[in-house]
Amino acid sequence: MSFANPWGLLALAALPTIAAIHLFHRRYPRLPVAGLHLWGVARMTHTPGRRRERLPITATLILELLAALVLALALARPQVDSFDRAIHLVAVLDGSASMSAHRLTAGGPARTFRELAIEDLERRLKDLPQGSAVTLIESGRRPTLLFGPQGHPDEVSAALAHWSPQAVQHDFQPAWDLADQLAEASGRLIFLTDTIPDSERANLPTRFAVVSVGEPQPNLAITAARWTRPEDKATAGAMGEITLRLVNLGRRDTTGTVTATAVNGQQDQPVFSRTVELAAGRSQPLQVGVRPGLGEIDIRISGSRDALELDSRVRLVEPVARTVGVAMTLPADSIARQQLNRVLVTLPDWRAVGSGEADLVIARVAEVATGSSDQWWLGVGPVDEDPAARKRAVDLSDRSAYVLEKRHPLLDGVVLGGVIWGGVQDLAFDHTPLVTSGSRSLLARKLDTRSTVFVLNIDLARSNLPDTPDWPILISNLLEECRDSRPGLRRVNYRVSENVRFRIDDTAADGDKLLQLEGGGRRRQVARGRLVEITGLTRSGLYTLTDGDRRLARFAVNFQDPVESSLVSLTAGERAAAVPVVTTGFRIDSPYTWLILLGILMVIGLAVADWQVLRQAAGVTAGPLSKPRFLKSS
Repeated sequence: MSFANPWGLLALAALPTIAAIHLFHRRYPRLPVAGLHLWGVARMTHTPGRRRERLPITATLILELLAALVLALALARPQVDSFDRAIHLVAVLDGSASMSAHRLTAGGPARTFRELAIEDLERRLKDLPQGSAVTLIESGRRPTLLFGPQGHPDEVSAALAHWSPQAVQHDFQPAWDLADQLAEASGRLIFLTDTIPDSERANLPTRFAVVSVGEPQPNLAITAARWTRPEDKATAGAMGEITLRLVNLGRRDTTGTVTATAVNGQQDQPVFSRTVELAAGRSQPLQVGVRPGLGEIDIRISGSRDALELDSRVRLVEPVARTVGVAMTLPADSIARQQLNRVLVTLPDWRAVGSGEADLVIARVAEVATGSSDQWWLGVGPVDEDPAARKRAVDLSDRSAYVLEKRHPLLDGVVLGGVIWGGVQDLAFDHTPLVTSGSRSLLARKLDTRSTVFVLNIDLARSNLPDTPDWPILISNLLEECRDSRPGLRRVNYRVSENVRFRIDDTAADGDKLLQLEGGGRRRQVARGRLVEITGLTRSGLYTLTDGDRRLARFAVNFQDPVESSLVSLTAGERAAAVPVVTTGFRIDSPYTWLILLGILMVIGLAVADWQVLRQAAGVTAGPLSKPRFLKSS
């Protein structure tokens, strides 16, 4: 026990003062008499001095002494030393997936590094003084507040029970900075991880103590997975293909078993099983043919030297064909049509349709029309087919300098080295140039149109572009960009932390309510719009996007991070904080405020009681007999 304001104890000097007042205060009692005329003339007598009398113990004396004592203690602010040593513990928990790995042992149950970290934290919580507070932060691409801020230590267990570290490789700095801010000047900081950070490479705040519970472990992982559709769709029984990359992230050779199961309703169906020999520290591809129509496949790799289960499983959704309807209105005998057909026959997932239902229309520039906003056009030159205009057209040599707008996806991979661009004419409409040579626009996007219109300012009969590697790349990019502009997912299988972007149809885009995304053990809302973007998917699993009862998309997210799957460099140990932190004086909600308020209320109560005692005493003395009565003489 101590006092926050010892000078307040000076108020205890009021106790002897009150006693002295009661001791030396002369009280002349009131005497009721029958008549004042019976009294003679009063004479004033003088006493030589006041003799010492015994202190009268009365109710008013006791109440006044108690009031003075309580008021003095309230001013001194008594406090318990255990509360004065309260600590605000701010712990940063490593959210990396490696924290979910098991520590493989020769005998006994295998415990995860997560369990070891929780055990160490709970031991520290038991040693905290009374009145301490706890804040828990999980590291990740975005730090997460698991508990608190400044919560009661007895409630931490519930938050730790739901902690499931599954993050890919990330920077710990944002979590450290957040913890440093929440701890302020007097908090105690600790970082629980499985690898002690390098002090030269990691900017760990000096107030952090580090506790590492890691230990080198072997691991088998699937670091890449892909499901491709059958290339020859016309052949009956055409097979798709599952492509996996298997990695042995241990120091010894091992054998792994890869099994695949089709998830179809209530009963799973085996698809394939393979036994593979994996060399230490090496990766090995695995390709297996699968029949179409399986829907979803669950693939696992198992072995005796596999410490982390999270990266040993992938869930793949069967890709769906997103066919692009292409209409070509170029003259049948034109060189441009022949060169375009030569490329299109090598590209997958498109079909020839009429202009009215086409997603992409390839036509002469003069035939380009502005139809639906969803329709794409490619206008192939000559821009002006008048013989005089074609004669004035310019041919650019293979030494010409071409400037490309490389940020545009249509030109991804296009170089135009050694290309002769023939039949270039002036463009008389508003456009955005994508490929230029000097002041001439060679490939441009036409403006002021509802449709997406690209103009290829070239005469393919006078150019060697169709004979260069850039020609199929350019047409393939155009077809893929048109495909991506259609409603629906571009892909159905993603990695953790990868952004998912796709378009939805007009019916779903025009709604008012938010879309619902369910998967990864949680449910969240997604903003509605023509272009949907889903970010921050940190948990693996199957995800479904719905608009009420209507399903808009279903896709899989898998954990695939070779760096985080490597467990051979994990370490154990502790490192004390470089700068000790003084935690004295921390308060969550100081109980002394309530004690002071209670003391003031007690003083008020004692004063009221003292007033009532004095009032009652005065009433008894000055009762009905106090009124003078006069006797009549006979």
